[in-house]
Amino acid sequence: SSSTPGDDPSHSTYEVNVPVRNGRGAEPEVSNPEIRIPRIKPVTEEQSQKSPEDLAVGLEGKYVDEFGNILDWDGTVLGRVEGDLPSMVGRPVSASGEILDTDGEVAGRVCENYIKPKLEPLSSGLRVDSEGNIYDEEGNVVGKLNNKPKDDSNKDDDSNQTKEQQQRQQDGKVNIPKPPVVAPRPDELYLDVKSTFDGIQLIIKIPTVFN
Repeated sequence: SSSTPGDDPSHSTYEVNVPVRNGRGAEPEVSNPEIRIPRIKPVTEEQSQKSPEDLAVGLEGKYVDEFGNILDWDGTVLGRVEGDLPSMVGRPVSASGEILDTDGEVAGRVCENYIKPKLEPLSSGLRVDSEGNIYDEEGNVVGKLNNKPKDDSNKDDDSNQTKEQQQRQQDGKVNIPKPPVVAPRPDELYLDVKSTFDGIQLIIKIPTVFN
């Protein structure tokens, strides 16, 4: 800074030069974090999480061929097995999903089931099976319900109970008690305050019958 003489002897004028710092250059460069997209799990992979017993539904008593396929009596491939294939050829599938060899030892188990479950119709041409999987018109899995569909037997039971309750009410067998009449209490006062052009309007309601 420097002092510059002026016309007024009682005052001094100072000129100060303040450097300006570039905000962008002062801060370190921050690179954007790497965006990682999580792996989307296909719906069809849920079969691998099922137990062999669940996968064996509809395959019990069917036999394994030399390629590891589970065949129906007409040669239709219904599923696949994994394990010691030579020991499983010609052996039937048990209810637990395991395939036993000639000595009664576990040689393998069911790993895939190709049998399509029974589908129930939904809106917009969609259908749902007993596991809650949603299928389109072409039979492709497009989603899954949060709650599994109820059986028709449960629906019939619920409808029968509702009809019985309605019939009892019509016959007068069900007497619904009326709520008791409660007299107002002294503390149940009603005060309403409104602002008008002429002033303030007060509305007070005081009960006249007390318990």
